[in-house]
Amino acid sequence: ELENVIERAVALERTEAVCHDRHEVVVGILENVTDAGCELVSDEDSVTPKLALNSPLVLNVTNAAEEKAMNVRASLAAVERREGNWVYRIRWAEVPSF
Repeated sequence: ELENVIERAVALERTEAVCHDRHEVVVGILENVTDAGCELVSDEDSVTPKLALNSPLVLNVTNAAEEKAMNVRASLAAVERREGNWVYRIRWAEVPSF
């Protein structure tokens, strides 16, 4: 079971994703993927983050190799500015699996 979780997490690393709440949309790359969540790194140039802490989110993850996409319910745990990018720390119930 643990191997399966790790495999799924590694497969999602550096995958492009779209994350949205009811008001805003953020596009970025998934990094630091774990069974508990991931970081969505977005290079969008905005003064403040577009997503609010603890807000319910939908994360749309695309598997380009198999041309599949899936929506994952998640929430925003933290956000920070890192090296000119917005980094959104996203929590989910489990690693998405295609």
